[in-house]
Amino acid sequence: MIIWNVSHYDTVTTYFKNHVANIDQKEYVPVDYDGGISLVIDSKYNASVTVGKTTYPVELTKKGTALDRVLRAK
Repeated sequence: MIIWNVSHYDTVTTYFKNHVANIDQKEYVPVDYDGGISLVIDSKYNASVTVGKTTYPVELTKKGTALDRVLRAK
């Protein structure tokens, strides 16, 4: 089992906007105090995040690499 939690407003919203929902950084994402999201990773390394009733697939990186920050222009 792998448990990877993303917590605190600054990291939750940035991660969610850039790597989960693919929305502009200026969009408001409501996160409660001490809120967070959890990624579900199955036995084949497919990851997802469920927010409300929507499940988003999440790309995982190879060991030793980082996700590129996606910049979006309006």
